[in-house]
Amino acid sequence: MKLNWKLNLVLLALNAFLAHSAWGASVSATLSASSQSVERASPVVLTWTSSGAAKCTASGGWSGGKALAGNETVQVTKTTGYTLTCESPSGPATLSWTPPTAYNDETPLVVKTYLVLSGASQAVIEGSPFKTTLVAPATSAVVQAPPGLNYFALRAVDAAGIESPNSVVKSKQIVPDASAPQVIVNFTVRPQPPTGFTVE
Repeated sequence: MKLNWKLNLVLLALNAFLAHSAWGASVSATLSASSQSVERASPVVLTWTSSGAAKCTASGGWSGGKALAGNETVQVTKTTGYTLTCESPSGPATLSWTPPTAYNDETPLVVKTYLVLSGASQAVIEGSPFKTTLVAPATSAVVQAPPGLNYFALRAVDAAGIESPNSVVKSKQIVPDASAPQVIVNFTVRPQPPTGFTVE
């Protein structure tokens, strides 16, 4: 028996509070310098840590991908800002829907669970390995998905395990959680000292 139901799947922008607290650990990162003020060309050690991140990228006075934690020596010849951006492996999407109440023969339906399907395109929704089971009577949920454009669909499942067809497919551009600490190392410009100084 197939289920006949109508689901309106709405993807909402998740507010920052939910993204950072209620649904998984947020990304945090720290960055420090062994000295934040130098008076001549000097090596400075940058040290950083991160939590909940999948990757970290340097910008400003340094560049390139960095380990999730570590240290690096930079040569400072002018006042320079160093930034480290660390990103999570996924981002949130908020789903909401209206539960179906009947089978296709109009007999009453009690939904036991919902199945969320997601993927990088509409074509891969059916065979998507990214599936999340939600227990009824839920009418909304926050799910995690990889960064980039993701497609979502929803199915209702009865107590016998019979699944409905997919809802309409909706998409959202997933933005990962990120932390980007910065440290500035100041290069103090002073006059050169006199030379050839003697005392007779």
